[in-house]
Amino acid sequence: ERTARRRAAGGPLGAWAMRAQGNLSLVALALSGALVWAEAPELLPGLWLLLLGHSFFALGGLSLPALRWAGLVYQAGGVAALWPGAPALPIFAAATFVGNLWVALGIARRRQATGSGSA
Repeated sequence: ERTARRRAAGGPLGAWAMRAQGNLSLVALALSGALVWAEAPELLPGLWLLLLGHSFFALGGLSLPALRWAGLVYQAGGVAALWPGAPALPIFAAATFVGNLWVALGIARRRQATGSGSA
């Protein structure tokens, strides 16, 4: 089963990346639960942006450079959302919009450069 998962993930590097993502997901789950338990759910958008940004930045160098830039956007949004008195949900929405738009444009640019488009 482990070999099948490794092949499905695209080799040793892909398997490592998927394990790292799985571990980060467990960290996110644990921290999210702790924040809810501590009655501080307003910190969740900032936490999620920081963790998502870390993932995108780390994995962006392996696949699509636009993911790295989006990771920085998410991390900056996470810091802004954690700022005392900052409107966390609108910041979460704005950072997600900008980051996702950048990734979409990066994919479109790559498809245009390689001549592979979907019909």
